[in-house]
Amino acid sequence: MTELSKENKDANAAQKLPKHGELPVEKTWDLGLLYATEERWEQDYARIESTISTLAEYQGKLAQSEENILATLRARDEIMLVVLNLYLYASMNLDVDNTVTKYQEMRERATALWGKANSSTAFISPELAAIPEDVAANLFAETSALQKDYGFEIADVLRQSDHMLPAEQEALLLRAAAALAQTGHNVFQKWAFADHGVLGTIPDVNGGTIEVTHGNFSQLAMSQDRNVRESAFKIMFGAFASGNHTLAEAYNGQVKSNVFYAHEHKYNTVFEQYMHQVNIPAGLPNGLVKTAEKNIDTLHRLLLVRKKELQVSDLHWYDLSVPLRNVDFSPSYAESEVTIRKAQAILGNGYLLDVDKAFTSRWIDGLPCQNKRSGGYTSGSYSSPPFMLMNYLPNVEGIYTKAHELGHMVNAMRSRAKQPYHYSGNPINVAEVASTLNEHILSEYLLANTDDPNMRFFILYRQAEGFKNTFFTQLMFHEFELQAHALVESGQAITAFALNGIYLGLLKKYFGAVVTIDDTLKVGWSRIPHFYNAFYVWNYASSWAVSTVLATMLKTEGQAAVDRILAMLEVGSSKYPMDILRDAGVNLSTTKPLQIALDRFAAIVSELERLQATK
Repeated sequence: MTELSKENKDANAAQKLPKHGELPVEKTWDLGLLYATEERWEQDYARIESTISTLAEYQGKLAQSEENILATLRARDEIMLVVLNLYLYASMNLDVDNTVTKYQEMRERATALWGKANSSTAFISPELAAIPEDVAANLFAETSALQKDYGFEIADVLRQSDHMLPAEQEALLLRAAAALAQTGHNVFQKWAFADHGVLGTIPDVNGGTIEVTHGNFSQLAMSQDRNVRESAFKIMFGAFASGNHTLAEAYNGQVKSNVFYAHEHKYNTVFEQYMHQVNIPAGLPNGLVKTAEKNIDTLHRLLLVRKKELQVSDLHWYDLSVPLRNVDFSPSYAESEVTIRKAQAILGNGYLLDVDKAFTSRWIDGLPCQNKRSGGYTSGSYSSPPFMLMNYLPNVEGIYTKAHELGHMVNAMRSRAKQPYHYSGNPINVAEVASTLNEHILSEYLLANTDDPNMRFFILYRQAEGFKNTFFTQLMFHEFELQAHALVESGQAITAFALNGIYLGLLKKYFGAVVTIDDTLKVGWSRIPHFYNAFYVWNYASSWAVSTVLATMLKTEGQAAVDRILAMLEVGSSKYPMDILRDAGVNLSTTKPLQIALDRFAAIVSELERLQATK
């Protein structure tokens, strides 16, 4: 075990984490905005539990009248909104302390209720799709209230009708999904954050110890002391290696579940199902991978810049997070919000009003604490504010993560204000544009406000890291998902050995030309929670490319680009994602925007090489 050097003492002294109840209250979220008391939660639970059965009154009667369809859809929306509130209250309380069994029990009850609600509404889509064309022509007339309120949703139901099962079968599958579909993810969550909240310790210079946790691992990985980075890395990956077979079985169950539901709905693969449901051409992710492969040399040039900067003979994975150049950039929690607000001014005063509301209303649970979920996310419902969870640390990743999640918050605020409940959700490949665009805007602001070559190098490298982490790495993850699902879809077994082999091979493909791929890395797949939400990750890569293009448009087009971006934030799910992005100015029916984004990446790397050469 290495000791923490003096330079890391201050940075890591805070890592003996407080309990959530010991955090400053103004830096925690107020879930009373969802439910003021748990008694109110129980009242809503009881009310919805008894209301769900009333939907059966409309089953078999939708084709009789427009009024029946409207009443059914409106009742469904009211039920699902409250069910989501019930789930979020329990789940978000659990996320700030995974050891509180009360909230685990409440979440399980809410999940079961969600399953009942889904089962009770399962007849709606098959019954709408089965309405005879001559009857549908009258029910769905352009002048009808039904068409006005639910026209896009109904058209989407009809588009997917070939993959729908009879109502009774859909209800059965939904009940099974509610009971089983989250089991793999829940095993992962409990194993990682409850059973292994503290992964190990590193001695500090005073003879004490620093705990290595999911919450502070990223800080330790950024230490300037290579011994500290390596020690934290070995502890983290060693912990996941100890659970390799358990987590492989958890993921195996998830993949088998995914394949079962896809096949039952007459899809050949889970990937085919996902792409058809979101109405995005299946060739888009493949185009992303091909673009990544075409530009892989730029990624390798970036890694060589890092290797030269660190002056190491071999670049290891634990060398990939440490900030380059010794710059004074450690914004406090409050300072990060001031800087982000100044950067976002480019989007106008209305956007800034939303930013101010998000920062001052106790919608953010911002600091690391014991047993808290790692990373960050934005959540909330139609009847609540958007909530942000993060584990803020005073470093470059801390401020960028906050800017990213703020993009989600403002997107949610605006779509909920503009759209009815059933269209208020934001498709991931639009939501991630809103969030990553904030990262680009922050980078441009920081670059515009420094004359220091070291600071410029520092920010440019962070911008380039966005391409490494959000474009190339997410596409590597996508390839992992494709290969893992292909095992089950072809009748082969998913084992820890198989998953480790796939992951190690992909690491070598993307990074092996420059980075030493230690065998320990083979378990890295088991640290990725997004794998429990199949084929989610490629959207990060496409969104990063789109936001790169939009950030360029902000500089070249000014207000016209601002207007299109703000309009994009209000659309919700009232259009298909490809159409929303096309309206915002980026047409993904070709790979041209992808290459424009990668050309920007190459320009950043070229500037980094120039700055390094003149150091």
